[in-house]
Amino acid sequence: MEALQQIRIALRHLNPEQVRREAARPLSVELDALASDSELTVDEILARHADFSLALARRFPPFRPPVITRIVREICRENALFALFTALPAAIPNLISLGWAAGEFASDTAVLTVNQVRMAFLIAASSDRPVGYFEQKSQIASIIVGAFGWRAIARELAGRIPFGEGLIPKAAIAYAGTYVVGLSLEHYQRLGHWLTAAERLAAYREALESGKRLARWALAQRE
Repeated sequence: MEALQQIRIALRHLNPEQVRREAARPLSVELDALASDSELTVDEILARHADFSLALARRFPPFRPPVITRIVREICRENALFALFTALPAAIPNLISLGWAAGEFASDTAVLTVNQVRMAFLIAASSDRPVGYFEQKSQIASIIVGAFGWRAIARELAGRIPFGEGLIPKAAIAYAGTYVVGLSLEHYQRLGHWLTAAERLAAYREALESGKRLARWALAQRE
């Protein structure tokens, strides 16, 4: 119950209206023309105009896959590094930017979960879907319920591995859990239904290895 209460408190830090405004930013005539230019690739345009990625994805479907992929990868990275940060406060201060969370919530479950809800807002905006707590209540409920499953896995793992040796698995679980959530949200927004259990498991196993590599890299920055 304490973790759930902290999630509720942390959710107050999210502002879906800000995401809506960013996705609705008007495009200049020049940028609108670029987005329709067959001679430029989507990646080239996004590289030049990263600040307009949500607006471009909302208006032009070809931009959605790379924009959503980038969103999911960034949130996965933030959550994995935050999982390390909570275990080693002095380890990676320059590798993560979640200033609103650090020191305010005792439960990293709250921070990781709210970051996943933020990801849900961004993916919906990129997909030209309704954004907000009410509009996405079923998605948010699924994220919150799932958070306690990842928490149970992490706790069980922590009980089996000596202190210090469980840092990489803990970060990897945060990464993989977030990746599965992101992939499921993208699938839901695009096709109207969630990933199957088999698809979630396959995605989790694949992302777990990516999470381990990121954790090893982050820990190596201490040396």
